[in-house]
Amino acid sequence: MKINILGKVNRLNYKSFSNADFPAYEVFLGSEKDFKYLPAMARRLKIASVHEPAGGFDLAAPEEKGKKSYALMVRLLNRLDGLGFNGVMVIHGVFYNELKKNKAVCQKTLAKRLDKLALKFRNIKISLETDILFFNQIEDNRALVGSPEDFLELKKYLKSRLYITLDFEHVLISALFQDFIKKNKKHYRRIKNLAEINLPFSLEAKTAWFNYLKKNTPNFDKIYSASLKKYEKLNGAIIHFHLSPSDMFGYWFDEKIFAPLKGEHLSVGQANDKLNYSLIKRYLPELTIARPINVVLEIWPRKTGRYVLELKQSGKIIKNKWRMKN
Repeated sequence: MKINILGKVNRLNYKSFSNADFPAYEVFLGSEKDFKYLPAMARRLKIASVHEPAGGFDLAAPEEKGKKSYALMVRLLNRLDGLGFNGVMVIHGVFYNELKKNKAVCQKTLAKRLDKLALKFRNIKISLETDILFFNQIEDNRALVGSPEDFLELKKYLKSRLYITLDFEHVLISALFQDFIKKNKKHYRRIKNLAEINLPFSLEAKTAWFNYLKKNTPNFDKIYSASLKKYEKLNGAIIHFHLSPSDMFGYWFDEKIFAPLKGEHLSVGQANDKLNYSLIKRYLPELTIARPINVVLEIWPRKTGRYVLELKQSGKIIKNKWRMKN
């Protein structure tokens, strides 16, 4: 089993990396303005995957937002196709409204758009990232593909092949959150923004969430494994992975920017990184039929100017943890 640990770059830092640092890279696009950097990135680095611009994007939205997202994706894929790109296009962030019960509508809308894109861009694998179920992505903003069951439902509406990017942190937090909600149903209420994180209902949910984590620490691996086992049913669709070091005990909303959350996107080997790398490595070959297995490192150092150094160090540490020669 060959595992490739891939780096992640954007327009600001890609020149600080080479193919000697990582065998390939995923490109994160901040907005459409970043498209113009793709040719230079492709000349300098081997690009295995590209992540769509995050802000305001939702390919499942049946209204104007979804139409604009689709048009943006066509422009991006045209640009990549023109560069001869034949890797993975990662789509992260599709939603539906549980309160309006419009899940099937959004699934059908997403499936129709994915089918059209797959037909037009045959050499690019358009892949949906496993999203996260947490207090901000439920009710009227519920992640459309936040569980294996969601993907199995979506698959029924697709004519083209389903492709999945499995994010190990997202699967872990989603599994813990779902178990938490089973035992604390009254806290199933969406926290929408910075203005709400200090309201009584949010503070009560925060206390209950951290109490749950402390009480259930011995069960984390069992809960995590149960979720990963469910994803094994989709192993023909999972084509690559995101690995984001995580501290679930710090997983709460940032007081300045709401998200990213405090406990996510840590560096590998950080003192509060609690991801079980041995468990993840054990499941990797069972979760995908792709060979080699590509795992993209996703970190976000809170100290300015640390990204390049910490990503390179994280790559070396995870290779050592997994006893990889390359």
